[in-house]
Amino acid sequence: RPWYNSLRTNVVKTFMTFPDFEAVESAPSHLSQKEALDYLQRFSSAHGLEKHIMLGAEVFQAEFLDDSQKWNLSWRQGNKVFDEKFDAV
Repeated sequence: RPWYNSLRTNVVKTFMTFPDFEAVESAPSHLSQKEALDYLQRFSSAHGLEKHIMLGAEVFQAEFLDDSQKWNLSWRQGNKVFDEKFDAV
């Protein structure tokens, strides 16, 4: 969305980042949208998380199933609707 291009976080980077994966030291204390996105992309790449991330999907229901101890997610991407079980959300 265009209005996010000028976004600046209102939380300092030391509280927004993971202890074992710090933001770029030269980044300002309050990250811009681009800097926050870059940090999240570097983190997901470094930890092999891309295969678990799906962009452009809308989750419209999440239900914890006591019997299987899994989460059932109902989500849509475009015109297709999916139901899938996950260990964690």
